[in-house]
Amino acid sequence: MYQYRDYITIKDVNELRKSVKWKTFEAKQISTMLKNSLAIISVYDYDKCIAMARLIGDGTYDFIVDVIVHPNYQRQGIGHDMIEQLLHLAYDMMESRASVCLIAAKGKESFYENCGFHKIPDDFSGSGMQIFLTR
Repeated sequence: MYQYRDYITIKDVNELRKSVKWKTFEAKQISTMLKNSLAIISVYDYDKCIAMARLIGDGTYDFIVDVIVHPNYQRQGIGHDMIEQLLHLAYDMMESRASVCLIAAKGKESFYENCGFHKIPDDFSGSGMQIFLTR
């Protein structure tokens, strides 16, 4: 049985990112990311971190980010469980209503649709947009 926790180490963040071929971050930046999160969920198989997800925002406009499940543990419901937990936390933090958004990794859109998210653009929202900055 997996253990769900509300923290994660800097090392585990970068190990998970490497497992799905995402770029890693410097320790200082990860520390800031974790400190400024509204919520962190990590999943451990004994002492091995196998998944993580974070909620960032202000309780009205929130974003789910860094949803990573190690490839050896995908398709077991872990990602869905983390999303569900983060949505419950967002619900508990909101006043009267909130918007929870995310940017799906390419090819993962159907996973998030199965979690209740809707693709944009739609009748209300235009396309999501982003810009990457590097130093």
